Amino acid sequence: MHEPKNAVPATSSTQEAADVDVSQKQAPGELTRLRKRVLELEASQARGSLAESSIRDRLQDFAEAMGGWFWETDADHRFTYFSPSVYDITGVAAEWHYGKRREDFGIPDSVAPEVWQAHLEALQRREPFSNFLFQRRATDGVKWMRTSGRPVFDDQGAFLGYRGSASVITAEVEAQQRNDGLIRAIENLDEMFVLWGPDDRLVVCNQQFRDINARVIDSVQPGVLFETHIRTAMVAGAYPSAVGAEEAWI
Repeated sequence: MHEPKNAVPATSSTQEAADVDVSQKQAPGELTRLRKRVLELEASQARGSLAESSIRDRLQDFAEAMGGWFWETDADHRFTYFSPSVYDITGVAAEWHYGKRREDFGIPDSVAPEVWQAHLEALQRREPFSNFLFQRRATDGVKWMRTSGRPVFDDQGAFLGYRGSASVITAEVEAQQRNDGLIRAIENLDEMFVLWGPDDRLVVCNQQFRDINARVIDSVQPGVLFETHIRTAMVAGAYPSAVGAEEAWI
């Protein structure tokens, strides 16, 4: 059964979901660039070509640019440094963290005890970690946060602690939650649903649409062009009434 591509108009919520997806793809690349520059600055400091105060100032600039902060721990996993931007973002002073381990903060909201324990054990093994998500209560409410870190060793291989970065991603997480809610609502519809974007690529469809197109399931994946889907379905004989009038259908 053919479903005209313009039969289901995009809603503001659906378009919001598509916009969120684009922004999320762009953000990691920018963070990677900033973190690479931070590593270069640290290497310069190790060579003695930059003063400590200069390093701290530049790290603060980078932290503000990425909407987050940098942190360091010692060999006992106690925090020894937070860039000042942590106060602007969370309302908690950098100095409040000093001397504390992650365990001292308690298990964060939204993190299962076994996941939290696995994270702490990875730190004890001195393994790098990335994109660890958790919730914390700040002065202005609950915030979603994401942090990454890597172990630091001296020239003799002695463990010195961790260096890492963190940022508040509450808006991103809430947008994803709205997107997930929209997807669930679409899946629960009693009738077939498919949405093609302004670039003629599939944005979202529900199980009923996938069931009807089971023979050409690869052509009903997000990002597939409408024309590609129709031509694939025609070749598979999914639209017998289109035989002889293929171009009109497309």
